[in-house]
Amino acid sequence: MNISKYFSAMLVLYSCIIASFLCSCGSSKSLVDDDNRAIENKKSPFMIEINVYQTSAYCGGARPSEAITVETQKAKPFPNQMIYVKKGSKNMLSEAIIDSANTNTKGIARFKLLPGTYNLVRKERADSSYYKSIIYKHSKESKDYSAIDTLCLNSWISEPDLTFTVTDQTMIQFDLLIHHECWWNSLPCVRYKGPVPN
Repeated sequence: MNISKYFSAMLVLYSCIIASFLCSCGSSKSLVDDDNRAIENKKSPFMIEINVYQTSAYCGGARPSEAITVETQKAKPFPNQMIYVKKGSKNMLSEAIIDSANTNTKGIARFKLLPGTYNLVRKERADSSYYKSIIYKHSKESKDYSAIDTLCLNSWISEPDLTFTVTDQTMIQFDLLIHHECWWNSLPCVRYKGPVPN
């Protein structure tokens, strides 16, 4: 047998073996990836319960009695409050809302979520509508209001009302406390300069 033909035949044989091995590895990796995706897809969401409470600042004129102070500081259920769920520990206006729900008469909202880190926001932080509106209204100083501090507003927007992590051993209940300021202190990053009740 011609030596050159022998080496050519062996080269072809080795090439076929190597190609077969590489294809086998690729197929194995593909199968592993498919298995991992299948396991991920089979994960069951957890029922998460958010208990939303509210407190209020005293906004009357005269110094409040102790009973009134205690009553305004008492946390009460916050019914009919829409809250939105996003992924991650920081709120970003560009991040999609993955779920939303209204609290019931007891101030409870429920979501089904897969393991991960999430944040809850109310309407003002859910998308860019409020952000654009308040900048438009308070871009310049007026008689009663200062010009808005946009750096402050960007920081305020990024802070969610609540951040929590869902794990396989997660607690299913989380509490969210919302405090209502008086109307003259209700706008973020804008200072009210007008008269207030005495």
